[in-house]
Parts: sequence; structure tokens; C-alpha cells
Amino acid sequence: MTTPNPRIDLTSIPFPTDNVRIRDLIDRYPECFSWDSDQTRGLYRNMNAASSVLMDAMEVERNLAQQAFVKTLGVSQIPNPIDRAAALQDLAEAYESLGLARGIGESTELARRFENAAGEQARGLGL
Repeated sequence: MTTPNPRIDLTSIPFPTDNVRIRDLIDRYPECFSWDSDQTRGLYRNMNAASSVLMDAMEVERNLAQQAFVKTLGVSQIPNPIDRAAALQDLAEAYESLGLARGIGESTELARRFENAAGEQARGLGL
């Protein structure tokens, strides 16, 4: 009999970045959404700043959730562990930039919520 390889369902965990709207990005990064009249198809320019902050935050959130899930399962050697303190600092900067939190305290609390949700998901597997 093979040992099950449980996987986290990241789509069922509410993450702070789920609440970012395009309007929020426009308000915080107006230079990324300014119309470039030289582009006939109406493309936006300089989207890298806004999309980079959002995508980086999403990656850190999901990595922290995955780590919490695996820890809750009792795995002693976590594959590719991330430094939680450094990750929380990165999230604090991103969340502030995106208007989701003010500072490390609020960011840590937001992270704790999705880490707890990941842990609950792992406990729900009954392994």
C-alpha cells in the first residue's frame, strides 16, 4: 500500500491578495495604467511594477501556506523551506504597497490567518 501524498488546496484558502482590485492597482500605480497614445491597441505601459508586487506577494502567501500545511502534517523535513521572518517582512512591504496592511504587525496577523486555514485543511485530512 502506498502512502498518500496529501496536497494543499490553495484555491480554498482566502488570501489577502484575493482582495486586490484593478481599481486598487490603478490608484496605487497610476503610472502603470497611463494611456500610451503611440500604441494603437490601447495597451498599458509599465505594468511591471504593479504586477510584480502583486505576483510576488501571491507567491510568498502560497509558500507560507504550503509550509504551514506541511508542518501541520508533521513532516520533519520540509522541502524547500522558506525563512518565515524574511517572508513576513516581504509581505509587509507588499501589503503596504497594495494597501492591504500597515506594517509588520498587521501583515503578520493576515499571514497567521491563512497559515491557520492551511493548518486546518491539513488537520481535516485526518492523516
